Amino acid sequence: MDIHIRPATPADIEICGQVIFDAFQNLGNRYGFASDFSTLAFSIEIAQFLIHDSQVYSIVAEQGGRVVGVNFLDACNAIYAVGPIAVAPDCQGQGVGRLLMNAVLDRGKDAIGIRLTQDTVNASTLSLYPALGFDIKELLVLVTGKPKSPPHTDIEVRELTPNDFDACAQLCQQVYGFDRTAELKRGVELNFFKPLVALRNHRITAYAAAFEVWGHGVAATEADMQALILAAGDRASKPLTFILPTAPGSFYRWCLLEGLRIIKPITLMAIGVYHTPHGLYFPSVAY
Repeated sequence: MDIHIRPATPADIEICGQVIFDAFQNLGNRYGFASDFSTLAFSIEIAQFLIHDSQVYSIVAEQGGRVVGVNFLDACNAIYAVGPIAVAPDCQGQGVGRLLMNAVLDRGKDAIGIRLTQDTVNASTLSLYPALGFDIKELLVLVTGKPKSPPHTDIEVRELTPNDFDACAQLCQQVYGFDRTAELKRGVELNFFKPLVALRNHRITAYAAAFEVWGHGVAATEADMQALILAAGDRASKPLTFILPTAPGSFYRWCLLEGLRIIKPITLMAIGVYHTPHGLYFPSVAY
């Protein structure tokens, strides 16, 4: 039966949430790790947020009038982000994912770069995405836990304020090669993020949008990133969960020695412009 790709509409929100929930639950069950979309209600909330955002290109795949797949392209930053992409479990292996990926890549063909993260254990997408033009850039791991050490006393850590956005943009530009301020502001405005900043001599040297899979962070030095993690762990009522680069090895080892536990490996992929980060960073599930 033919598969039709079309823009998603608000009427698709619940079915898109269902497809996302089912697909990620199926993936987690298959490989033995918890889904990034733990409940149907959360999956629907994410679908609603993305479909209503004018900077996100939202599409669905229909087969026989039924929505069997969904994908998104977030264009709020200079580097576009793909995902979440999901295909109903009973329709996987039929080329739906390839069609959904081709559609968003065509939409983003004028972007300077496009990135995504991929569950490394998923062999089908580990082969599909490079076949579509993505280059594998880094091995990441999803980690969880509460750090063992107390917060640093020589580096100030506090909540981000609107006056900090420009300094955060400059720091992100220094580390990433571009800034993610639009994403950061959007998360704050929607109460999705509660960012922290680290300061030395009243100058911001690190920030973290959130220590969860949806948040990213950058820092000038390992000490600044450590200060953020220790402060966040001290303030949090539950374990931190975020995506950790495996390089540099010294910082990766520090996180493991602090008691953070690896949940699963993740691969960072990119098309177009890619700057190897200068300084410390951790990516969101987008990149």
